[in-house]
Order: sequence, then C-alpha cells, then structure tokens
Amino acid sequence: MAHLPAMWLAAPLLMLLTMTPQQGASVDSVVSFVMQRDHIAGLSLCITRNGTQLYARGYGRRDLDGGKPANAYTVYPVGSLVKQMIAAEILRQTASHALSLNTPVASWMPQYSWARTVTLHDLLAQQSGLASSDDSTTWETAPLQFTPGTSWAYSNANYLVLGQILEQLTAAPWQSSIAALALHLHMHSTHTRFDPNAVNRATGYRWTAERWEAMPARAHEFATLSSAGALESNAIDLTRWLTSLCRGEVLPARQFDAMVTNQPLQNGVLSNYGYGFFIRTWSGTTVAEHKGNVDGFSADDALVPSNGLAVSVVSNADRVDLVPLVHSIVDIFSASRRNEDACV
Repeated sequence: MAHLPAMWLAAPLLMLLTMTPQQGASVDSVVSFVMQRDHIAGLSLCITRNGTQLYARGYGRRDLDGGKPANAYTVYPVGSLVKQMIAAEILRQTASHALSLNTPVASWMPQYSWARTVTLHDLLAQQSGLASSDDSTTWETAPLQFTPGTSWAYSNANYLVLGQILEQLTAAPWQSSIAALALHLHMHSTHTRFDPNAVNRATGYRWTAERWEAMPARAHEFATLSSAGALESNAIDLTRWLTSLCRGEVLPARQFDAMVTNQPLQNGVLSNYGYGFFIRTWSGTTVAEHKGNVDGFSADDALVPSNGLAVSVVSNADRVDLVPLVHSIVDIFSASRRNEDACV
C-alpha cells in the first residue's frame, strides 16, 4: 500500500495507550492510500471510544497557499452531517410538546397539499416522497414521488421542511437550536453560519487536469443548503457529538434508539436509514453513519452503538466518497471489541 511523503505526515499526533501501534499504523496506511488515490489535499480524523480519544490527527494541507497543514482541529464544511442534529432536535422538541411522530406536516404547513399525508416520521426517515428541487420544480409544489411510507428516497427537501418545523416549535431560527446544542456539548468549532475569518479553516479543492483548483466555501452556499447541509465543524467536535448522543446526553435512550434503528417501510422492508443516519452492517456490526458533501469538501462520521466507537473524517476534497475509508477504520477498531462496552 502506498505511503504519503513525510511532509504529509507532519501534523501533530495525539495517541492514548488504548490504541495499539498496529492500529495506528493501519489507519495511517489506509488514509495514505485513499488520499493519493482520490487526490485529497488535506484530511482530519478523530477516533474515540466512549469519549476516550484513541487517535486524532491531520494529514496533508488545509490550505495549499503557503502550505498550511491540516490537524485534528481544522474546520471544514460538513454538509449533510447537520441532518443528525436536526433529527435530534426535532425528536427533543416533539417530546417536550407531546407531539407524535405521526403528526402530519399540515399542522405547521397547511398551505401545501402534500402536507396532509406526510408525517414527521416520513420526513425524518426519508420516506415522504418529497423531491429535491431541480431546474423546473421546487419541493414546495412538485408532486410526491410516491405515497409516503411506501418507498425510500434521499431528499434534502425532507430536512429543509424539518428545519422550518423546528423554527415553529421553538419560535426561533433553526440555527439557534443547533448553536445551543453545540454550546451545551462544548463543540466550539461547530457553526451553522459560514465564518470566513475562522481560525484553522480549510480551503476546498477540486482535482482537475492534474492540479488542484481552489473551491473556497461561501456564505451564499450555506444559505441555500440551510437545515439540510449548512454546518461547519471539525473531527474533534464530531466525535464528541456522536459520543454525547450515544451516552444519552442529548436524547433519552428510546429516542436515540429510534435514530439508529433501521426504519422499515409500511410493507416491512427495511430502508437502511434511521433518523439522520444511514444504518449499515459492517462485518456483522450495526453502524450508524452519514456522509456530507459540499462543493470542495467531503465528510463522513460513524457510530457503533454496541461498543461506543465513534469515527469522524473530514477533508477539503470535492465530492469524494469517504464511506469506504470510515468503514475500514471502524473495522480496524471494532475487530476485537464486538458487542462489548456499549455507550456508557
């Protein structure tokens, strides 16, 4: 397997005795391979188990102008990872308002004909039939792709609607709910608004014609993505989020279980999606995972509820699928710890 040049490995390394040297070497090796294969300028990762940090570091460059290195605290736009937080906030608010997840969207948006048949559950589980906007239609007016609950289709529209419902439940912008959540969990590098002056920010890149083309994030992109993808964070904060969620510091166990449960369709067929998470089975272990892609950036995070393992990988590479990399890392750390030490 290929190895990165020494300059790519110059970022600080944090390692605790709970990780073996062989595990660290395996992670470095697979990251090196993926970065070279997919032309990734910079990447940051963090791996924890039940809040104990096993490995956290950066690779490559967060900004090629001046050769600024990436580290574990480098900030990147992480796109759809915000869906996990929106889902958690909706569940928390519905509980406090004594609302059922079977409540129709028409309770908040009676102006849309489809809102009478689409429920909160349908939106959370991506089973509503709402289509993402394209050049000719918008989700507000487009007909449903299917009868809610009878099929599954990933659509940002589901979480755009949830963001608007969250605003009505809290009487505040949806960003305020996420900001309060981040503050409560000490996620100090996690924000819903683009900050061009953030310290240790990564610049986005697209590999084209044998060179990297800069694709810096812009405020208007965050406004467009809204509650379906407007989030920036770092690897440290993302594993803290996953651990806090798993430990019951965000939601009661019953609601957390719903987030990481494979939600079936009405005919009983499993959808492979929970609430804000894809539900995977990797090497016999259930994993809650989600990727996020924004122009110039790619991210992925994963949680193993059965052993408390949390992995986050963020990069300044355009539209790279990091799921296989996270899968490999989960396997490296879960191989000998299956069904032990569930979130505590």
